[in-house]
Amino acid sequence: MSSDDFVNLINQYLPAFPPDDVLNKGNPAQVDLFRQAYDPQTFYHQVVTAADEKLWQSYELLRNTFSRDVLVPKSDYVGWYKHRDPNESHLGVLMGRYWRVGGLQQYDKMGQLQKFSIDPLTATDSIAAVSNGSCISLEDVGYPGLCIGAIGYLATRPALRKKKHGILLYQAVEAEIQRMATEHGWQL
Repeated sequence: MSSDDFVNLINQYLPAFPPDDVLNKGNPAQVDLFRQAYDPQTFYHQVVTAADEKLWQSYELLRNTFSRDVLVPKSDYVGWYKHRDPNESHLGVLMGRYWRVGGLQQYDKMGQLQKFSIDPLTATDSIAAVSNGSCISLEDVGYPGLCIGAIGYLATRPALRKKKHGILLYQAVEAEIQRMATEHGWQL
């Protein structure tokens, strides 16, 4: 079966998982690409360091999770990247947990595959979870050399919950806050 025919057949069944007789019509490489896109298994953490696609994905997940009265406006995040000062006494971190799969895949807000494609020249990076945190010096309140860490938001796409993405991201943000404290010579 050609790649185009396989893709068209698979997309008729999405977002549900296609039955085995449909998958058996593809060759093993096509089926493997589909399985990776449908249920990603390889994830990575990345600190968001610029007002780029990673920031937009991160903020969109936060916006879909938290109400406006709780969530900091997007303009605050964009402004933070434009005027970031590494010598501040309040250091922030925004980190995402992402997956990358081959092809130009389309996922819904929940994180479910909506449209599958096979394109060896493209890849899709998408966010599974996002968290932000802070490392705050206590020097201004009389405790030089000490700081506290705080987690602000933590959100996971609904279709990816109960798979430990939140706890793994929390641990990564916690480690990043510890790294920032050490880099500034502060005890967390």
